[in-house]
Amino acid sequence: MVELAVSVLQWDVQFGDLQANRDISAALLEQAAKHGADIAVMPELCNSGYAFESKEEALLYSEPHGGETEQLWLELAQAHQMVIAGGINERDEDGTLYNGMLVVGPEGVLARYRKVHLFDREKLFFAPGQEMKLITVKGVKVGLMICYDGWFPEYPRVMALQGAQLILSSSCWIGQPEPDSDRELSCITMHLGHAYMNGIFLACAVRSGEERGLHYTGQSCLLTPYGRMGQAAPALGDYVMTARFDMGWAESKQLGEMSDLFEDRRPELYTNLCKQEP
Repeated sequence: MVELAVSVLQWDVQFGDLQANRDISAALLEQAAKHGADIAVMPELCNSGYAFESKEEALLYSEPHGGETEQLWLELAQAHQMVIAGGINERDEDGTLYNGMLVVGPEGVLARYRKVHLFDREKLFFAPGQEMKLITVKGVKVGLMICYDGWFPEYPRVMALQGAQLILSSSCWIGQPEPDSDRELSCITMHLGHAYMNGIFLACAVRSGEERGLHYTGQSCLLTPYGRMGQAAPALGDYVMTARFDMGWAESKQLGEMSDLFEDRRPELYTNLCKQEP
């Protein structure tokens, strides 16, 4: 069986301060490396911040392919023989912006995933991605998604049907400014459902703190198949959390001697799922 050590990194991303965010990500990635991480995942738009007021501002804090954040993460991936995934405000050659996830490893760039399901005002700044992405790490298929993608259960299900045993999710989960002891658990609950219903591992990195009136829930989580909570971070503060996953747990989809998550599907009854009602 293949064992993967997976780290999630959480911090209060500094809006518009790309250098500060690079420095924080580097420090936390060094901690993940000390934990022996094979894969480390970071929050959504963790290079730039999230709450843009205009397209011009989003463009100002974007980075092109080969930018400074990409170069830093590549250097750290090579130095620590680690796969690094992080949310990035990506600028294409033609100036189009994407809410992206950059994934790099010791051998170079592994994927540039672009968020398919844009949330609310993100549609004012970013173009939507057009395809889901899976990568392979040590023989394990790993799916990629960003925050609002998780509201669409078809998305992780399709990746699982394509063989994903682990999904990495980067998020800026917006919540209410409640006392820390009473923070909402919607992020953990939803991702736990995806892991449970698909018999997969899931690592979700969520930013913490506040930004222009938005409150982020933190509570990054590492989740195992069949409804098991691996670990969850506090709601506030910078945090690195690592778990070792035996990926064999995600190979079988059996819930009992005569029950199988995938073999028991009845796709002939689901044809309306992809029909757009008038």
